[in-house]
Parts: sequence; C-alpha cells; structure tokens
Amino acid sequence: MNESPTPIHADVGDNRPPLKDQLTIRHQDLIDRVSELVAACGRAPETIGDDATQGKVGDLYKMLSAAQKKGEASRTDEKEPFLMGGREVANFFREKVLTPLERWMAVLKKRSDLYLNAKIAAERAAREAEARRAQEEANQKLEAARRAEEANRKKAAETKLAAAVVAQEAADQAAAAAEAKPAELAQTRGDHSLATVQMIWTHEVQDWDALDLNGIREFISREDVEKAIRAFVRLHKGSRQLSGVRIFEAPRSSFR
Repeated sequence: MNESPTPIHADVGDNRPPLKDQLTIRHQDLIDRVSELVAACGRAPETIGDDATQGKVGDLYKMLSAAQKKGEASRTDEKEPFLMGGREVANFFREKVLTPLERWMAVLKKRSDLYLNAKIAAERAAREAEARRAQEEANQKLEAARRAEEANRKKAAETKLAAAVVAQEAADQAAAAAEAKPAELAQTRGDHSLATVQMIWTHEVQDWDALDLNGIREFISREDVEKAIRAFVRLHKGSRQLSGVRIFEAPRSSFR
C-alpha cells in the first residue's frame, strides 16, 4: 500500500504540485493496471457462447474486482487525512461554538414561547371581555332609544338612537380587535429585537399502526419506496406477496 502524506491544504509558498498530480504520481502503477484491464474488457466478446469464454470472462471479472478493491483501499487511505481534518474542524466548531449557542437558543425560545402564548391568551381574554362590555353598552343604548320611541319622545329617541349607533360601531371595533391574529397580540420589544409569534402547522404521530401511508404517498420518493421494498423482499424471501410488486428469484453471477 502506498504511503500517503497528510497535508490538509497547501501553505503559502508551498512548491508541491497540485493534489491531482500528487495522486497520479503515487498511484501510477494502479492507473496503468486499470488501463490494461479496461483495454482487455474492450476486447471481450459481447456475447458469451460457451464455458471456455465464460471462464475467461470470470477470470477478467476477478482481476477487475481485485483492482477495484485495491483502488477503494487506496482511495480510503488518501482521503482519511482529509476526513480526519474535516472531522476535527467540525467537532471543534460543534463543541466550542455551535452546540452551546444552539442549546441556549432552544432554551430561550421555549421560555419565550411559553410567555408569548400566555400573553396571547391574556390579551385575547381582555379584548373579548371589552367586546362583550361594549356590546352590552350598545344594546342598552338601543333599548333606551326604543323606550323613548315608545313613550313618543321623538327628539330624545333620535338622540338616544344616534348614541346607540356610535356605541354599536365601537362594539364592532372591539369585536374585531378580539379576533386579531396572534402576532398582533404578542409583540414585545427589546433594545435590539422584536419578538412576536408565527403560527405554524405541525404534527404528532399518535398511532403508527393507524398511520395512512396512502395519504402521504405523493411525498415519499420512489427511492425510499424501492428501499422499503428491498427490505421487505430480503425479510420475507418470497414467503409473502406485496400488492403491485412482482417478487421473484433471479440468477446473479458470483465469482470466487
């Protein structure tokens, strides 16, 4: 196995050739071997007609497999220093910067959610109470106007009716205020921030066995469906059928 250097990046003034050229130099033997095998594959018959040809194809496949394993091992060796450096960088920022920030952001957001929800409930309750009071006042003024009308006090009835109209308009405004969106009820300001709420649709799975997968079919990719089918087939090996799927045994070449 070729010994690989471990630079993560080239320093300023570094005279080393580009990484691609370094890799080519270190693995020239493997590259030449791949070229030989690819050329041999190009000469292989497109159709296998007898056991002798099948044997040669099998031999060629094994050589390809051996080269592929060597290439994969070399790739892993070359890539590992970069992966280690990447993991070290990721772990540094995750541990020293991101995790503590994200943890406290979550804590503060939860506290804020609780407060703003309580603020919304209290503000809506107060507005609903004001709307009821305003409507009761409008009803009383309208009743006073009706009584004045019944008593044939025309001028007083007109005055009281005008007051009832104004009171009803105020009651309608109070009712509209009570129906305000949560974001309008929960705004609070800091020196450098504005906190409000955004209503979102979310979910909680209450019974996995009762979950209707057909209802979310359009959101499941075919790749995920194929993965699930392969797992189903591996588990049951044809002992169970699956609607819409043909499950069958098929030969597959194996070279030893």
